[in-house]
Amino acid sequence: MNGYVMALRLIFLVTLWLPIGCNSGPTPPDNLPTLHPVKLKLLQDGMPLADASVRLVPNGERSSWYSGGTTDADGIVAIKTHGQFLGAPEGSYRVTISKIEMPEAATSTLEDLNKKASQGSTFDLVDPKFGNPAKTTLRLEVAAESNEQEFDLGPAVRTPRKGPPG
Repeated sequence: MNGYVMALRLIFLVTLWLPIGCNSGPTPPDNLPTLHPVKLKLLQDGMPLADASVRLVPNGERSSWYSGGTTDADGIVAIKTHGQFLGAPEGSYRVTISKIEMPEAATSTLEDLNKKASQGSTFDLVDPKFGNPAKTTLRLEVAAESNEQEFDLGPAVRTPRKGPPG
């Protein structure tokens, strides 16, 4: 009898947990526009570009919805809006991409990091033009159908960054 009661309790707990555990994530806000899946692949020197930050900047219109993400080891990013909702609103975008190499932070103070940055020890690993919305040549049209695109960023770079104003 005791095993029967324990089994019933377990079944009750599992059925109570299932609706909670299978939640597909945060509830989208009411004013969130319809989002369409966007998957981008980034190449540099013909190889996948991992750990690059990608942002979609709307053309000609201001939007309160941030869309972007970070590439995985295969150079692929599935764009999310506000970092939680898969996809991006329909529209025309400039694509910005950046990847930065910084000095080792574990042994440095903030003052040391700023000093090292001003001495040229922080580097852009993607051509800086791609990180600037006004200069990037990368464009993307997001529509209701499939939105998959590959961007080749050309040769690898290691451009010293200018330090913070000071």
